[in-house]
Amino acid sequence: MRFLQLFLGCFIVNIGVFILHSAHVGTGGSIGLALSISYWIDLIFPITYMIVNIPFFILSIKKLGLQFTLSTVLAIAILSILSYITEMVMPEISIPTWIGVIVGSVIVGCGVLLLFLNKSSLGGTSILSLYLQRKFQWDPGKTLFISDLFIILTTLYSIGWIGFIYSSVSAFIVSVIVSIFKKRIDEKMNRDEVKEQLTKENELTEMPVLQQ
Repeated sequence: MRFLQLFLGCFIVNIGVFILHSAHVGTGGSIGLALSISYWIDLIFPITYMIVNIPFFILSIKKLGLQFTLSTVLAIAILSILSYITEMVMPEISIPTWIGVIVGSVIVGCGVLLLFLNKSSLGGTSILSLYLQRKFQWDPGKTLFISDLFIILTTLYSIGWIGFIYSSVSAFIVSVIVSIFKKRIDEKMNRDEVKEQLTKENELTEMPVLQQ
């Protein structure tokens, strides 16, 4: 069941990425960075997407655990395969930029949210935002937007100021969707830790009784 939800989340994101790509608009995070690099060096998106995510896996393993990291790797692999198939099968289409920004970003945001709610992500700044939420209870949507904005700035040379504005709007839309469900995300991400803590507290409570 969880695998199906992961696949559905990746499928939804893939649709959004295709729309953004067709409108020649990037977005934030590893997806946006990979899209911008693919425009710049003419390398297909799935390859640049996998390369961009490598540094964030280290943070994920150390701070969010092996299970979350493996789930994220699986989601990235699924999205990469879906993106590759889409590029091979779907014809090139042209979508008006503002329509692509709004529709594509909303779809990407919904897909990212579904992955978060299933203790997974698409790597990149998503990992950073979830770590900061767990550590400091920061709004993952806001931290996602700030970090995404920084990444978009680093690609300013390749996308230009107009592209920067479009990409920033796209990142903002995704971050708003995440912020709306931040409490639900926190509950899902920390549910196992809460259970372990309650179990330990129950064990400590029962120990004096057993000694008596």
